[in-house]
Amino acid sequence: MVNGPGVRASLFLAGCSHGCKGCHNKGSWNPRAGHHFSDALQEQMVKDLQDEEIGLQGLSLSGGDPLHKANRKGVSALLEALKQEVRRKYDVWLWTGYNPDSLLSLARVDESVYSILRNVDTIVPSPFVEELKVKHPLYGSSNQDVYKVDWVETAEEAICRLHPEKGVGVVEATYPRKK
Repeated sequence: MVNGPGVRASLFLAGCSHGCKGCHNKGSWNPRAGHHFSDALQEQMVKDLQDEEIGLQGLSLSGGDPLHKANRKGVSALLEALKQEVRRKYDVWLWTGYNPDSLLSLARVDESVYSILRNVDTIVPSPFVEELKVKHPLYGSSNQDVYKVDWVETAEEAICRLHPEKGVGVVEATYPRKK
């Protein structure tokens, strides 16, 4: 497992402002690196996720940082389009350098980040810290963890809960319910 469980489509996005010492993918820090994400590529991702013969179990978003300011609207639009167009079950994993509290706070002020959180199943947050380096198939330093994303809806609010794999400290935030 490198990009999540099972056979997956992986999208590596350029743009990262965290500047982690020892980053394994410094070439992705520049938001202009790589290739432009086109409508044709999005259509191919939809086809691949729907294709039973390929049997993809999910989509992994990494980089750089999918939540870099330059990526947020595009990632949000992609996840919304996939939710509308893909009719088979799949999951979405996202790696980001934002820690869980910062991520939930960012979702309060950035509609794209809120939308992304609504459409991912698992996040691997927090910056890589070289001094805390570990050998783990899904993250690189011990300050990181795998979090399942869970939403609870009431008539007035939406509560996002991040459940850590290590089992220490559920992180949650409450948002006004979107109409």
